[in-house]
Amino acid sequence: IRAELDWLERHAIPAGRPLLGICLGGQEIARVLGARVGGHDDGLVEIGYYEV
Repeated sequence: IRAELDWLERHAIPAGRPLLGICLGGQEIARVLGARVGGHDDGLVEIGYYEV
């Protein structure tokens, strides 16, 4: 994950192109942009599937 965060920070974000992150990818993008990413304060988790 560290390598992906480094790539986002060094290459993807500075390129100024639109990014789409789904699930972990969205959390990684948010983290690189300065957001606090972590578990729910009440310990809630969301795990599931959705047919596309």
